[in-house]
Amino acid sequence: EIDTVNRNIQVVRLFKIVDAYMDKESYDSAYIYLNFISELFSLNEPVILNYYLYSRRAEVDYYNGLSQLGITNAKRALLIAQELNDNILLQDAYNLLGLFYVNIDSLATAKKLFFKSIQSIVLPPYSQKYLFQSMPYHIYGNLSEAYEKENKHDSAFIYSKISLNKALNTKDNRGIAIAFNSLARNLFYNNQADSALYYYGLSNLKAIEAKIFDIQLLNHEGIARVKKSLGKNEMASNNLLLGLSILDKNPQMNTYFKREFLKSAIKLYAEMDNQKQLFKVTNLLLKLEQETNKRHFNQMQFILANSIENEARIAKINLEQEKKSKQLQIIQLYIVILVLALFAIVLMFYQYSAKEKLKLLVLKNKISQDLHDDVGASLSSISMSADLAKKLIDTNPVKARMIVHEISNNAENGISTLSDIVWAMKPQSDSSTTFESKVKNYAYNLLSINDIECIYEIAEGIETKISNIEIRKNLLLLIKEAFNNIAKHSKANKVWVKLFIEPKNKLKLTIQDDGIGFQKSQIKYGNGIQNMGKRVSDCKGSFSINSHVEKGTLVEVIIDF
Repeated sequence: EIDTVNRNIQVVRLFKIVDAYMDKESYDSAYIYLNFISELFSLNEPVILNYYLYSRRAEVDYYNGLSQLGITNAKRALLIAQELNDNILLQDAYNLLGLFYVNIDSLATAKKLFFKSIQSIVLPPYSQKYLFQSMPYHIYGNLSEAYEKENKHDSAFIYSKISLNKALNTKDNRGIAIAFNSLARNLFYNNQADSALYYYGLSNLKAIEAKIFDIQLLNHEGIARVKKSLGKNEMASNNLLLGLSILDKNPQMNTYFKREFLKSAIKLYAEMDNQKQLFKVTNLLLKLEQETNKRHFNQMQFILANSIENEARIAKINLEQEKKSKQLQIIQLYIVILVLALFAIVLMFYQYSAKEKLKLLVLKNKISQDLHDDVGASLSSISMSADLAKKLIDTNPVKARMIVHEISNNAENGISTLSDIVWAMKPQSDSSTTFESKVKNYAYNLLSINDIECIYEIAEGIETKISNIEIRKNLLLLIKEAFNNIAKHSKANKVWVKLFIEPKNKLKLTIQDDGIGFQKSQIKYGNGIQNMGKRVSDCKGSFSINSHVEKGTLVEVIIDF
């Protein structure tokens, strides 16, 4: 009995270490200590410490995106809670399992689990034997989130209100601040901007009072969104700057909150056409993703490897018990092999997934560098031209005005290019502007003023076929370059643009005009045509230009994807 007491004291200390590492997002270190705990008693014992072992493993899986593995551990925790018939553990277990189903968008299942958790609620305070558990305001807040994801904002508001009352009863400052934030968010979605601002203000006051920096960050993002909807762009920008200041002063803040704030800031700056801040915040997000993906990839490999060992250990324990009763030795071998093979496949899948994310990050970094180079070149050209204009303003004002006009054109072109690259980097689900509308808008602005009619033949569903960021960016800029050449040199009356998918997954683009054409042997290729060729080369495609005098010009691009 004394040994059992000492063991339990040691386990409680180890759980506190686990929590400390999880707060720092050092999930691999947390998993090491969970392994220490698992060696102190039988994994099949229906005891409260075993419950916390499985629930904590499930949380590690949750924060590393291992949803199916996490659901398995959460269900094991739930079985222990059911065997112990402990309502406090049941409310925690159902809530934890519900969070996983919210995460994989199985919202109907998630809500059922949250309601089961509510049915098991025991009001605090709790006995010291419970190390940690979901509080009532957590459960109602998670239920509100499920309704919010279903766009049922009236129901979400109701459960956020209940969550607030539960948090006020326990005087939990973080729970109060989160509930106010949730109320504000759902009021905004229901077009009640003034009420939303009121609750964001209450949430921020509580967050400032309790020094809860991540909730302050979410509040400034929410206020900025409301101000933007009211047309108060300057006030929206000020709140985003306050959020960036909080980020700068608190680098150890949870990655999830930092990512959500930066993603929303990028969207708002793009809508407000604040290119300078958009460029800055985009780079901050890229840097965050690069650091997070590297750390996450290493941690996930470690966690998956340990998960394989744990699953094998659990399988071995179960089989030893089965062996004692039925002596089924051959089953032990087959199940252990099956478990190891299954988790080896899982490990390979997640390694592949992580590598693909890293590839995407490398691509985004490359595009970001291209963006930096393009903007840098434009700014350098503008700076040199401005210096020349200052020197000529007194001696040759006519020439100076021409240079200023040239500066204006260069600035407009630079902003247009920057906007197009940033648009290409955004996921299609985050953009209200399609590739087709981008092309048509640019043709209208450039070709129509030259009385050139543009005729389109763009295949239905082409948008989903060009989801690759690199292809979207280069294809759009190539088309713009071709339109510029037509407007400047072709003297055409009509242009035909065709974009479609050929057999064997080949994307084909043709741009043909009825202009004066040229003899290829007599034309000197400039930067424009060279850039077009390079963009196609970057996409590993083929590029050709065919032209004859007085018979127009045909640009043809073929890209495999």
